[in-house]
Amino acid sequence: MKLNLDWAAPVVPGRTMMGLGLGMGENEVWSLLEEGRVGSKDGDGKFQVKFTNSPLLLVEPAIGGAVLRDVNSNNPNTHEFDEVFSMGFKDGLLMHLVASLTYGASLCHYKGKMWNDIELGSPVALILKYCEVEFDSGDELFYPVNAEFFGFSIGGASSSLEEDPSQTVSYMRIYAIGDLMQETKSDGC
Repeated sequence: MKLNLDWAAPVVPGRTMMGLGLGMGENEVWSLLEEGRVGSKDGDGKFQVKFTNSPLLLVEPAIGGAVLRDVNSNNPNTHEFDEVFSMGFKDGLLMHLVASLTYGASLCHYKGKMWNDIELGSPVALILKYCEVEFDSGDELFYPVNAEFFGFSIGGASSSLEEDPSQTVSYMRIYAIGDLMQETKSDGC
């Protein structure tokens, strides 16, 4: 099966985001990014990429992963473009994916939705239609309470829903869970 990167691909907790499946091999992920490369790489291995539904993005290799930046918005606190997506690898496998709503890149943020409903910029409280969440004040993130929904976290305004019921989703992360890694290993991947 041919995989395609898609900036509006559905978010499936503990499974997929942007058309990438958790548990994929690191080389396969880099190959997919290379397929969308626009122009040449610079000396640090950075390159621009464009794929289905995406704005022009800068791919920046990082220790243990990669960062995608919006080339049209600069972070006012650094000389770098705004970070809108990141991925992390462990032992050569894709282990987590993160989409962030960055102020300067608000028009270029990831467009995929969880349960065809929740996306960056949606009310955090909308998640309660699907599962119960708890706010971790240390991480400043919401995590599912029920085991059937593990594999994701979302961020809002760094406060609980009781303190700020109108906050919006500014961060979505999916991560590999034990079952997925067992399936991946048994499939020979």
